[in-house]
Amino acid sequence: MLGDDLSVITCLEGIRWPGGVRCLRCNETRVRRLECKGHKGRPRYLYWCQDCGYEFSVTVGTLFEHSHLPLTKWFQAIRLMHSREVGVSAKCLSRELMVGYATAWSVAKRIRQAMAGDQAEFCKQIAGAHTGSHAGGDRAEPPARKSP
Repeated sequence: MLGDDLSVITCLEGIRWPGGVRCLRCNETRVRRLECKGHKGRPRYLYWCQDCGYEFSVTVGTLFEHSHLPLTKWFQAIRLMHSREVGVSAKCLSRELMVGYATAWSVAKRIRQAMAGDQAEFCKQIAGAHTGSHAGGDRAEPPARKSP
């Protein structure tokens, strides 16, 4: 089960760069991992190319780019949408991820576009890599309904 940000980033690294991290601009392998704090104090995992000086993250050029949603929730959403033939509604995704409807709708839209476009194989690899039911933490089960 992929539970924390670092393990998800490491998994995403392995999917994007099976032979090791490469610079997105010059394609060189002399890349250093940087860990710094974002403006809200959460850690940011960046990479810096020693050859061209380009700074990037593992999400650049993917459906996760420019998203503030944790990668653990993205992985959970991809797994849910990939595992069901019929699909997943934004309302269902909202309940499962414990996010607002607008966020769930946006996530579902991006995932559908990626699965229909050039990132379909990337999404399949993520769905296969992510095993476990709740990556964002343990979610409380709803109370059982009483029969009348």
